[in-house]
Amino acid sequence: MLESLTKSELRIVDLVGRGWTNQEVADQLNLRTKTVEWTLTNVYRKLNLRSRTELALKLAGLGALPNPGVSLDAERDAAPIPLDSRADR
Repeated sequence: MLESLTKSELRIVDLVGRGWTNQEVADQLNLRTKTVEWTLTNVYRKLNLRSRTELALKLAGLGALPNPGVSLDAERDAAPIPLDSRADR
């Protein structure tokens, strides 16, 4: 199923599947946010999906998502959580 995607689409799908926002993906890959949005629209069309949630579910079903317990981006995950956004308030 993912064979129908281009290399560029797969890079974006990989990051989106990890929970990255369109802006984070754009910054990481040196793209415009609109380019990421347009690419995701094409991915949804190719895979017959309607949303980013459906994409994540499809990737999970294929075993294409990383283990959520393993950090593949230590720098991003190591960012401190602001005190006012912690759940233990």
